[in-house]
Amino acid sequence: MTTGQQVFGLALVAGMALIGLWTAWRQGSVVAAEPGDTPESAFFRAQAVRRMVIGLLLTVLGTMLGFAMILLEEPAQVIADMRDEADRWGILFHLDDSQERFAAFYGGFWLAFFLVFFLLLAFLAWDVWKLRSFRLGLRRGILEEKRRMASGRGGAAG
Repeated sequence: MTTGQQVFGLALVAGMALIGLWTAWRQGSVVAAEPGDTPESAFFRAQAVRRMVIGLLLTVLGTMLGFAMILLEEPAQVIADMRDEADRWGILFHLDDSQERFAAFYGGFWLAFFLVFFLLLAFLAWDVWKLRSFRLGLRRGILEEKRRMASGRGGAAG
């Protein structure tokens, strides 16, 4: 891994972890401050909880990415280079037991990473859907109130 890749990777990991922790902390303060006695307040509390989970998932992803960069990248690259060298010479390449265990762990790790990533995307989509539903409900309520007021005026004048 080149120095540029290491610097970019470190910045990406630190950025993901810090943004995730900051988001979770801010949303935790919203949950603590919101009284929860109105439908709007209940919505904002639930939204803050969803966004707190999103922040924590982002932190987990950043941590997993850092773990992969520090501990998994080099051994995986060594195995890939050995495989490329064997292919170049036309030799059949076989993994030894420790390499097979590493390859199984490596595959499982990236499967877990993408499952957490999918979970993050699912929470993001759920948050957007709930926000859209809440906004539509508010709009409908405002339109209904306007219609009631308009029909009340029309009835009083006639």
